[in-house]
Amino acid sequence: YSQSLGQPCEAIRDGGNCGSKTRGMGAGRKLKIQRRENLWADKDYKKSHLGSEWKKPFAGASHAKGIVLEKM
Repeated sequence: YSQSLGQPCEAIRDGGNCGSKTRGMGAGRKLKIQRRENLWADKDYKKSHLGSEWKKPFAGASHAKGIVLEKM
């Protein structure tokens, strides 16, 4: 049975850990990859690391009207 809900957990019967983190000495690679993939779900991280402002000329500016070629 799972500790919090009092309901049977299929993973415990099969020798698993019922939805918790991977454990053990060799689990570092899997945890690192999961963390790297889940980091992109964070809105602020995604916005700052996506790099779309370099792909479109006005994506970083809020009120851009045009590219200034020469100041008068």
